[in-house]
Amino acid sequence: MLFGAISQGVKDFLKRHVILMLVVNAVQLGMVAILLASVLGALPFGNGLNGADNDDLALNPKPIVHECDRVCVEDEKPKECYYEFKIELFNTLSKACWDCPLNLTDCDREHCISADGVERGIIVVNRMMPGPMVAVCQGDKVIVDVINHLHTEVTSMHFHGEHMNGYQYMDGVPHITQCPINPASKFRYSFEAVVPGTHFYHSHNSFQRGDGAFGPYIVREKASHDAHRSLYDHDLSEHVIFPQEWFHISSREAFVLHHWDTGKNKADNILINGKGRFQKYINNNREEVATPNEVFHVVEGQRYRFRVINPGFTLCPIQVSVDDHELVMIASDGADTQPLPVKSFVLAAGERYDFILEANQTPGTYLMRFGGLFDCAPTEAHGVALLHYEGTFLESLTNDTNYEDSINIVGPVLGPVNYAPYNPFDFKSDMVPINRMKGIPRNCQPFGSETSLAEENMSDILKRSADLYSSCERPADLRQEKADKIFYLGFDLFAKDNPHYHDEDLYSYDNAQGGNKLRTPQINNVTLLHPSRPVLTQESGIDPDSFCDDETLKTRDCGESEFCECIYVLRVDLNDIVEFVMIDEGVPYDVSHPFHLHGHAFHVVAMERHVANESHFGPKPFPGNWLNKQVVIDMDQKGLIERNLIDPPLKDVATVPDGGFTIFRFQADNPGYWLFHCHMSWHNHLGMGFVLKVGDLDKDLPRVPQNFPTCGDFP
Repeated sequence: MLFGAISQGVKDFLKRHVILMLVVNAVQLGMVAILLASVLGALPFGNGLNGADNDDLALNPKPIVHECDRVCVEDEKPKECYYEFKIELFNTLSKACWDCPLNLTDCDREHCISADGVERGIIVVNRMMPGPMVAVCQGDKVIVDVINHLHTEVTSMHFHGEHMNGYQYMDGVPHITQCPINPASKFRYSFEAVVPGTHFYHSHNSFQRGDGAFGPYIVREKASHDAHRSLYDHDLSEHVIFPQEWFHISSREAFVLHHWDTGKNKADNILINGKGRFQKYINNNREEVATPNEVFHVVEGQRYRFRVINPGFTLCPIQVSVDDHELVMIASDGADTQPLPVKSFVLAAGERYDFILEANQTPGTYLMRFGGLFDCAPTEAHGVALLHYEGTFLESLTNDTNYEDSINIVGPVLGPVNYAPYNPFDFKSDMVPINRMKGIPRNCQPFGSETSLAEENMSDILKRSADLYSSCERPADLRQEKADKIFYLGFDLFAKDNPHYHDEDLYSYDNAQGGNKLRTPQINNVTLLHPSRPVLTQESGIDPDSFCDDETLKTRDCGESEFCECIYVLRVDLNDIVEFVMIDEGVPYDVSHPFHLHGHAFHVVAMERHVANESHFGPKPFPGNWLNKQVVIDMDQKGLIERNLIDPPLKDVATVPDGGFTIFRFQADNPGYWLFHCHMSWHNHLGMGFVLKVGDLDKDLPRVPQNFPTCGDFP
C-alpha cells in the first residue's frame, strides 16, 4: 500500500454523495429550491457536483467551485458566468511545488503542476493544467476575459464545441474571426452557452494547446432535455478526464526539430489531468518515489457519467479502458448517442466521449488505462489513473504497468483506428467504427426524466432503446435525400518543395538527405494561407488575389509541379445541406487525420477504407493501397456509396481512414467564415485546412462589436 486508510476527506465525499442524491431526487419532485437552500451551506464545495478532497492523499487538491457549476433545474433563470483567464509561461515542478514529489503532500499545493516528474516549460491558464473548470447550464451567459501574460507571444481562446451562432466574432481563431491577443492585452469572449455537452477551450495560436493551454468547457442540460438522465446517478465535475500526449520539451522546439531536422514527432508519455509518472526520485528514507497519478472516486452501487476529452496535438489517438468495468458510451463531441456497451474506446485529437460507469465490482482500486496509438506506439507512450471505491484503501497499482496492457483490451472497442470495411460482410462484431454509432437528435428524450428506469437492468434498457429513439424527428440535413452542395476533397502528405521548409536551389525535397525530406499536408493540393487580418471583419483589406476557390484553382497546376498556397474558400448559401467527402489518398504513411469544423456539427453518414495491405507503411503505396478523388467521385455517381440518413452520429471532429473516405453532412445554418482543419496542430499550422463561407455576410451577420480590435500590415 502506498497510501493510508480512510480519512476525513473520504467521509466528506460520502456525505456529499448522499446530499447530491437528495438534490437530484428533489429536482425530479419539484422541491429543489427548498433543498438547495438547506444544503448549500453544508456542501464543502458549494454545489454537490464536485467530489472528494481527501486530506491524507496528495492526489486531489480541493477545487474552487464556480457558482455556475451546478445542477441545472427547471424554470431557473440563466446565470451570468464570469471567468478571468491569465495565459502565461510556467514550469512543471516549479517553486510552487516545494518538495514534490519527495514530499507527496507538496504535490497538492496550489499552482503545483507535477506532470510526470520531468521539468519543462509550459503555457497554462491560471497556473493550472488543465485550466480552470468552466461548467455552466444551457442558456447561461459566459463571459471570459483572456489576459495575455506571455511577454512576446500572441494568443487566443477557442471554445471548441460551441458553434457561436449569433456570436460569430467570439470563435477565437486568429486572422479568421479576430486579431490575436497581443502581449499585455485583454480580449473579452462573451456568448450564450447554447450547445450542450462535453467541450473544451484551448488556445488556437501556435502550439500552445500542446504546452498546456486548454481546459474543460461543460454545458449541462436540465433533466427534461437530457436523453440519458435516467441512466446515471451522478454527473460530477471531478469526473472530467483529459488524457494528453506529452513531450519532455516544448511543442515549439519539437516542431522545429522535426521540420528542420530529424527530430522526433513522437510523444514521451501520456498524462491524465496533467498527472503521470516517468522520472523517479529517491527520498530521505532512500525510497523510490514518483509524482502522483490522478484518482477518480466512486461509491459502490452508484452509476457515474464520465466525460473524456482529448486535447491532443499530434498523431496520437488514445485507447481508454477501465479494468474489470464495462463502459456504456452515451455521447460523442457533446451530442447524444444511443447507449453502446464497450470495453474500450479510441478518441483522436479534439474528440470527446461520455460514458456511464457502474461501480458494481468488488470495492477496491482499479486501473484506468490510456494507451497511445500511431505515433505514440514507437515510444510506447501510455498513462494510467486510479478508479477508487470509497471506504477501501487506496492502493498504488501503477508501478508495474506496461504499454501492451493499455492497447490490447479484450472486448468491444469503439472507434478502432483505420477500421471501416467497405464490405459489410467484413465487419467484426466487437469493432465499432465511429460511423456505426447511432445518433440521437438533439432534445430527444425517449426515456423521460423519471427515475423509474434507475432500477432496471442496463442490458434490458439497451435491448429496447432503438425502438424508443425511432420516435424522434430527424434533423433537416438527414431528411433531404441529396445534398445541395457536395465537395470532394482529396488530401494527404505530399512530396513538394514547400518554400516554408525547403529551398528548391539549396535543399529541395528531392535533394534533402535522409529524414530531412518533409512532406506537406494539403487538401486538394492546396496549402491554406493564413490571412494578415481577420477575414470576418477586415476582408476588404486583404489582397483579393490571395483568395482562391475551386474555380480559380483550375487555372493552376497544383498537383505534382506547383506548390499552391492561398486563402482557400468554399462558399455555400445559408441553410444549404452540405457534404464534405474527405478522401485520404493513402500516400505515404498509415495516418488517420482528425478533421474539425468550426461553427457547425456534422453527421458522419459514411466511412470506408479501401486498401490492400492493412499495415501500410513506407515512402510509396503498395498496389491498391490508395484512392484518389476521381475514383470516389465515380463510385458516388454510380450509387456505390451508401449513406446513413436515419441515425448517424453527430460530431464536430471525425477521422478519415488511411486510403479511405469519410462523408460529413450538415446544414449550413450559421453564417460567417468558419475554419475547417486537421486537428493535429502541426498539420493545422502547416496549412491543412480551408475556410467555409456561409451565407451573405452583409445581411446575415450580426454587427461587429463596438471597438472590436483590428490588425494588419504596415505600411
